[in-house]
Amino acid sequence: MTGGLAFAGGPVNNYVTHSIAAMAGRLRDQPGTVGLVTALGWYLTKHSLGLWSTTPPAGGFRWESAQAGVDPLPQRSPASDHEGEATVETYTVVHDRDGDPELGILALLTGDGRRAWGNTTDPDTMTELTLEEGCGRKARLNPDGRTELR
Repeated sequence: MTGGLAFAGGPVNNYVTHSIAAMAGRLRDQPGTVGLVTALGWYLTKHSLGLWSTTPPAGGFRWESAQAGVDPLPQRSPASDHEGEATVETYTVVHDRDGDPELGILALLTGDGRRAWGNTTDPDTMTELTLEEGCGRKARLNPDGRTELR
């Protein structure tokens, strides 16, 4: 189960409490099972998870921060000023309430390995991204943030 700023509550509220409460109900219905609850932090920079069960853990409650293992991993530098050619690293297409594509959000890699962000509202491009793989495609990032696939 998950909760998050887009699912319930609001910034810095107790949104994940709703997920934990819902998980408690499911676990009571299925004693002995284990459930995973995840949550996102304020600016989507922190991710947390909890394993819940109707059976207490043999070693008692444990807490651990994974940050020390994350910090030494490779990082991308931002390319907020980039315009021009790039490669699609990953993307998502947001749909409206009627299920129609509304916004394509693209993470782009520049030739020197920095990360830029772009978007598209072109219906044909968004449909294409939902039907075919877009990762690895060449793109052009315009000064206004609009992205055109090549």
